[in-house]
Amino acid sequence: MREVTDKIWVILIEGHSEGPFSLLQLRYDTRITPDTLAKRQNGEEWRPIREIPELAILFADDEPLEEIGPGKAGKVIPGKEGMVLSAQYDYPPMLIWLFILLIVALYVFYQFNQPQ
Repeated sequence: MREVTDKIWVILIEGHSEGPFSLLQLRYDTRITPDTLAKRQNGEEWRPIREIPELAILFADDEPLEEIGPGKAGKVIPGKEGMVLSAQYDYPPMLIWLFILLIVALYVFYQFNQPQ
């Protein structure tokens, strides 16, 4: 567990060296990506995080995201299926046309039942 909290990693953010950071700190740093350059504090060459075996695990559980659209579902955390809300629902076009027809029929009915 000590390796996770040892501050031995330096990262390059917008051309500036920052750190040292522990593996745990890097895990929760929202600025880093698999392409962020990093090295050990002792002076190795800068390499993308995805090429450093000790740091590649930071993104090991990331899966490529698919475009979410009609008929597609996003990633659901196991055990949390009941908490998912549908953000988009496509009404069938027939319901829209039935609604329009109802509005037109009510308008026509109203016009013909006006006292002359």
